[in-house]
Parts: sequence; C-alpha cells; structure tokens
Amino acid sequence: MIKCGAKIIHVFTQFKEKIKIRNMNNTFEIKVLLRRAKCYEIQNEMSKAEKDIESIEKLEIKNELILKDIKSIKDKLKIRVVESYKQSANDLLSKGEFAEALNFYDKAVALIKYSNIYNKIDLVKILLNRTGCLIKLTQYDKTYDEFEKVLMILSKQKAIADIQSNIIMKNDLLNLEFLTYVKRAFVYSTNGRVEDAIKDYESALKIKPDDSKIKDNLAKLKIIK
Repeated sequence: MIKCGAKIIHVFTQFKEKIKIRNMNNTFEIKVLLRRAKCYEIQNEMSKAEKDIESIEKLEIKNELILKDIKSIKDKLKIRVVESYKQSANDLLSKGEFAEALNFYDKAVALIKYSNIYNKIDLVKILLNRTGCLIKLTQYDKTYDEFEKVLMILSKQKAIADIQSNIIMKNDLLNLEFLTYVKRAFVYSTNGRVEDAIKDYESALKIKPDDSKIKDNLAKLKIIK
C-alpha cells in the first residue's frame, strides 16, 4: 500500500498541476494519504505518518468520517511520541543525567498539555519524575506548581475510582499521592518551610501510618519547630 500510494499521489499531483483546477474534490487524494498514514503508523514510522497527516490538513476536508480518522491517527501519533520521550527521559534519569532527562520530560508534558487522550495516572508519573529531576538540580521553586497540579489530578482520579469502585486504581492513586506529599515535604524542609513540611508528612502518614522513615522525619521537624 505504501509504494502503491506513493505512485497514486505522484500521478495525482502531476494531474492537478497540469489541469490547474481550483476547488477540486480532494476526497480521493485524502483517502490515499490517510491509508498510507495508517500503514506508516502500523510500521511505527511515525514521522512519515505525521507528514501525510500534515499534507491532508492542507487540503479542504468535508467528510466527517475522514476527520474522525485523522483525529484518531493524530492521537495515536501523539501518544507514541510521548511514550518515546518518556522512555528516553526514564533511561536518562536512571543514569543520573537529570538535566537531559528533564528536557525529555518537558517535551512529553508539552505534547500532553491541553489534551485528554493521555492516561492521567501515567501523566502523574511523568510529572513526579520531572519534579525528581528538578529536586536533583536544586530547582526547588519550580516544583511547587507541579505538586499542586499532581494533587489536583489525583483528587479527580480518586473520585472516579470511588464511583467505579476500582480498588486497584485507588491503591495506585494513593501510592502516588503518598509519594507526592513526601517529595513536597522534602522540598519544604530543604527551603526552611518546616510547618508546611510537617503538614505534608502528616498527610503521607495518613496514607501509610506504619512508615518508619516518615515518622522519623516528622519527629525531627517537630523538634526544630
């Protein structure tokens, strides 16, 4: 289909240039490009699929089904690119290359922004790893907005888990919430915000009451206070 599609598009392009008809029906050309984009997507040739989608978007599209197909492929492309960025970032993070990892996390977050196509729990994990990089780079002030965003997402997802009675999802969310409070408490304590750190450690203990490390950190902070 890819080679055949390329030939059809080449012939079609030459034909359009030769006859120079304006307001031509683009349905056939769009369908060929769309099918080739799907083939590229299946073969994981994402950049080529993206180029075909960009070519389609330059044409006048009136068919609602084609518009839905375009959106579906674009969403899949976006998710695959995000996953690629996330994997690169995770690999760099494990090697201790925090600035480089942060760059890839930033790219992933930028693609996800204003989109509802990406799994919210996976997004939280990306954001928490991103805060981990910022902490290692001692860029503490940049973490506060991130922590607030994470807690807001977790709150909404917990409500959904409650409605669905999804115990596994709820446990995953509680673990992420615990990690968020612990990380933010560390940032607060590092920046001398002892009372805020105590509140976050206390919130973490409500989730995991038997965590001895959190109990020790909390006791030390209360002595300082």
